[in-house]
Amino acid sequence: MNIARLPGEQICFCCRCSPNAKVSVQLAKQTVSLVAQTGVELPPNSAVLTQTNEPATSNASHYQGCTVAVKLGKLGKPQFQWVKNRATAKQQGPGSVEILSPASLSVAQVIVRAGWPVPDPIAITPA
Repeated sequence: MNIARLPGEQICFCCRCSPNAKVSVQLAKQTVSLVAQTGVELPPNSAVLTQTNEPATSNASHYQGCTVAVKLGKLGKPQFQWVKNRATAKQQGPGSVEILSPASLSVAQVIVRAGWPVPDPIAITPA
């Protein structure tokens, strides 16, 4: 997914990878280390009925990291890299990152009459 940010705003990356891997992402000649996030998957509420309500641990780990970009323009697509047991793999992210100039932002004004935003309030009521 393509994203756009203003200078100084955080750009965060995340991925799933096998546990104990060294994961990073490179964007516009900047490398960001991604750190493993701890957590467990909770079972659905119906698990209490079948006595299978223990949390499950996953073999894959969630990695996350953030950076702040100040350079304006298109930074390109992020390149993810992970290393485990002396094996290296790389994968390009699905979208690109762009840093917008605050001076070139357009402003849109929306005017809505008071009350319901649509003429027929029944149209937004669930059947």
